[in-house]
Amino acid sequence: MKLNRRFYDSSVRFKNISLERVVLEIVLGLASSLIIYSFFYVMRETFRVIPI
Repeated sequence: MKLNRRFYDSSVRFKNISLERVVLEIVLGLASSLIIYSFFYVMRETFRVIPI
């Protein structure tokens, strides 16, 4: 139980989250969604062209 007390903290303190980290997380989220969308778009176009 000593490890849980020292290393595990389940409370979230929003004041401790820096603006830099929030902006970075938003940018990473948008970038990952764009990559996933691009992948599925390429797959859709590939399957559209295959029957030709």
